[in-house]
Amino acid sequence: MQRIRQFEKERIFDDYKDQVGDIVSGIVRRRERDCLIIDLGKAEALLPYRERIPGEDYQPGERIRCLLLRIENTPKGPELILSRSSIKFVRRLLDLEVTEIADGTVTVEGMAREPGYRTKIAVNSNDPKVDPVGACVGSRGARVKSVVRELGGEKIDIIRYYEDPHKMLEEALRPAVPRNIEVNADKRRIFFRVSEGDIRVTLGKGGINAKLTSKLMGWKLDIEKLDVSGPRDFKDQVSSAASEISSRLGIEMDLARRLVERGFNSLSIFEGVSSEDLVDAEFSQTDADLIIQKLSALDSRAQ
Repeated sequence: MQRIRQFEKERIFDDYKDQVGDIVSGIVRRRERDCLIIDLGKAEALLPYRERIPGEDYQPGERIRCLLLRIENTPKGPELILSRSSIKFVRRLLDLEVTEIADGTVTVEGMAREPGYRTKIAVNSNDPKVDPVGACVGSRGARVKSVVRELGGEKIDIIRYYEDPHKMLEEALRPAVPRNIEVNADKRRIFFRVSEGDIRVTLGKGGINAKLTSKLMGWKLDIEKLDVSGPRDFKDQVSSAASEISSRLGIEMDLARRLVERGFNSLSIFEGVSSEDLVDAEFSQTDADLIIQKLSALDSRAQ
């Protein structure tokens, strides 16, 4: 009898060891303390309370999909531990729904999740002909809606990934508009201000949206409400103008600030400016060529 039990334990481990990290389906059988017992067909698995999505309440007999999180060795034998709150569960759902992710055309560059509330996902494309956000959303939102349904209505924000933290911040916070953005790359901190009308959407309920944005980017966010009650001081005016130029041209904030400090405080002033003019204004030839290149690209898009 002992050898039969040992064989059963080894069989369970062998059957499921290669499925760790994958999605499995089963039927809820019963509750035991803080766990749901899920029948996977060949074995029973545990879905602990901490691994459930807040607000979910499954009843015996219901079918359920979960991530096989890990296999724990216990004195009673291997235990299959499931999860629906893991960020990996969302990732695997995307793999199943979005063929462009499964085949590597679209890459997931970052994810942040607050189970039951919201998941933020940054995606990129290895094919210039494929829009990574559109691929994930699907026709009429069909693909992302399928994931949302599986997660019980949890919000999914899918955004385009940018290496530039300035652009990434703007993308991640939409529809809110961050202003006076200052990037400290050494400390991986970003300071910015938002208007009174944008402060609630920027922070989110209980500060969760700001927390998710910070986690998604891997940067610490310092957020301040924009004070529009009185005239701004010179430093604020410089930051505002530099932020606008940095955003429009797609250049680093430090370079944009140097432009403003040298009198190039709006795009209209650049009309007729050459790289030689910028070198005369104490910019390096490399920076001058980059600025002119960005201006030319902006003009081309406007035509």
